[in-house]
Amino acid sequence: MPVRSIRIHETDRPWVSSQLKQLIIRRQKAFTSGNLPLFNILRNKVNRKRRRCRKVYYENKVKDLHDFKPRNWWGEVKQLCGSAKSSSGRDLTSILHPDLVCDEPTLANKINQAFVSVVDGYSPLTESVCVDTNGDQAITVTEISVRRKLREISCARAGGPDDLPIWVLREFADILAAPVADILNSSFSECKIPRAWKITDVSPLPKASTVNDINKDLRPISLTSILSKVAESFVIDEDLKPVLLLAVDPSQFGFIPGSCTTFALISMFHHWLRATDGTGSTVRTALLDFRKAFDLVDHHILFGKLLTLGVKPTVVNWVIDFLRNRQERVKLSGMFSDWSTTGNPFRPMAIFSDD
Repeated sequence: MPVRSIRIHETDRPWVSSQLKQLIIRRQKAFTSGNLPLFNILRNKVNRKRRRCRKVYYENKVKDLHDFKPRNWWGEVKQLCGSAKSSSGRDLTSILHPDLVCDEPTLANKINQAFVSVVDGYSPLTESVCVDTNGDQAITVTEISVRRKLREISCARAGGPDDLPIWVLREFADILAAPVADILNSSFSECKIPRAWKITDVSPLPKASTVNDINKDLRPISLTSILSKVAESFVIDEDLKPVLLLAVDPSQFGFIPGSCTTFALISMFHHWLRATDGTGSTVRTALLDFRKAFDLVDHHILFGKLLTLGVKPTVVNWVIDFLRNRQERVKLSGMFSDWSTTGNPFRPMAIFSDD
């Protein structure tokens, strides 16, 4: 089989072809040699080829994403438009304020303490907190449904502290479906969560070009066990979502299946225009941003609210144990901080609120 080498650059757009790059090289050689007529011809060819490459790429790789994966569609469209943010690849220590610079283990512990300090006044759930489950049937999953979930796992996702390779779960789903189903059913029936599902690696992601304040300029990205996420998805899809979606305010667009922020903007402009059309009125808008909104959800209020909304008692107890005795550590350049107890809530569920 003949082999052909093609040189690419990390900043090349995905729609750039080898033919287009050859045309660009020829155009630049004509420009540097001073051959203006040839340069004009090649410039026009490059422009036509570029438009054609972008069109072909959109038709083959992007267009169909609009119907079932809007997020991926927008990402590809931004790539085509040249507005996608490129990763700087800079190390976190290189953008720290001089006052924050220290050795990596110490820095990891400082960042971890800053993240955990958000819930210093938080009252954790104790072992005595539970609800009566007499007569309630726990969630059960089948080997077929587990196999389908494992095959849907994206290998691009990062794993958690258990170091379980994601590709193994996906590639060997047929073999692993049965034992994983047994583990999940035992967890659901006993309303208990394995400890490995309660620990989290946290990667600090900079929100600013220079980190002056850890709490303000770093965003914690939590990486948990993939099997824990599989269990969460079963709980959400089979019990929480059918119950909670009935109680969600119609004006909520975020975290709602089949909805998106575009719908929120359309609804907002519709109400504004209807209120001001021919009335001479004006609209005043107040935008609120809750500080650490997910981290500061009170777990006692949360599980009480689930009972009020009619969530199965076995599911409520499972969620309570999910939230209890959780631990996290910060991962920084291959170094880890000490473990710390955290009160991070069950985020996929916390956003389903009618308040």
